[in-house]
Amino acid sequence: MAQFLGIHDVNDLLVDTTKELAGDPWEAYKTVCAAHNCKPLHVHFNKSVGKAFCVTEANASTDVQAAHDDANLKLQDLIEVELSE
Repeated sequence: MAQFLGIHDVNDLLVDTTKELAGDPWEAYKTVCAAHNCKPLHVHFNKSVGKAFCVTEANASTDVQAAHDDANLKLQDLIEVELSE
């Protein structure tokens, strides 16, 4: 399976009125991934630049995009990546 790096603006994950995370977006994403034949691997946050980065295994980027859509997670970009050994 290929790996995909999803790039998110942290502000898209916050509740506008409280500036708090809207639930646990990573848990919501993991829940819907199985329905799209995706395997979520991990997520990283960098609050100082306001970005979140998730890594997901899938057969195609369209599967990863569909999982994000079902979890109501907006993607800024989705890039196929390879693990360096």
